[in-house]
Amino acid sequence: MAIIDTLKVYESLKVEMPDRSAKAVAKALELSFEEYRVNQGEFLATKQDLAAFQMATKQDMADLRVAIKQDMADLRVELKGDISGLRTEIAGVRSELIKWMFIFWVGQIGVLTGILVALR
Repeated sequence: MAIIDTLKVYESLKVEMPDRSAKAVAKALELSFEEYRVNQGEFLATKQDLAAFQMATKQDMADLRVAIKQDMADLRVELKGDISGLRTEIAGVRSELIKWMFIFWVGQIGVLTGILVALR
């Protein structure tokens, strides 16, 4: 199956250039298209190529899912550790706050007692 009709190309070129040049150009086009037709199989994907590509893509997606799940599990473990550390730190700050509140209340009672004694 010819992609182009070289006889028509030759006839068109013969009008504009010498017979010998027109034949050379037509022959070069014919050889070029023949080479393309022969090598076309290297450039086109077959059903097997597409099936292999599809399987590889599915495998890549499965591997990606596994990697994402592992990363999420690692992140959960890390977050649980961070949250546990924050709870411990908050508990320490809470006890420190209660200590200072107690000192403030005792100081306020002492000051009020001193003011009441001084006013009598």
